[in-house]
Amino acid sequence: MKLIDALDQVFLSFSSNKFKTIMSCLGIIIGVIAIVVMLSVGEGIQAGVGQVFSGLDLDIITIFPGGAGFEAGKLVYQKPAEFDDKDIHALENTIGVKTVLPRRGGGVSIKFRDEERSFSLNAISPSKEQDLARIHRYGTISS
Repeated sequence: MKLIDALDQVFLSFSSNKFKTIMSCLGIIIGVIAIVVMLSVGEGIQAGVGQVFSGLDLDIITIFPGGAGFEAGKLVYQKPAEFDDKDIHALENTIGVKTVLPRRGGGVSIKFRDEERSFSLNAISPSKEQDLARIHRYGTISS
């Protein structure tokens, strides 16, 4: 079978099944357009989000374990998990991470004479004090 015979067979098949041919071509065209649109929208969103965050000069990320979650179709608060030394070590060994400052905190009530006040208390390891001071650029924390 020569190339001319093959092309003749293709055109004969196309002309005898016009509806099938048109629908197949339409499906291919729509599929290609959908892929091109999805790729361009994805790149546009990525560039837009990157541009917004790059203008904010963000270089510190705070990670809180636990928080809100979904259960049976509704938003519920989950008991916070706790980071352990293994988690801290994994974060410290992540490429691009300069320092990790594990911090413990919670609410406390202080009563002095007849007054009682509630405060938020945060604590870090003394070995990380210099890192915290460097990050916040306000000097060392008084002991």
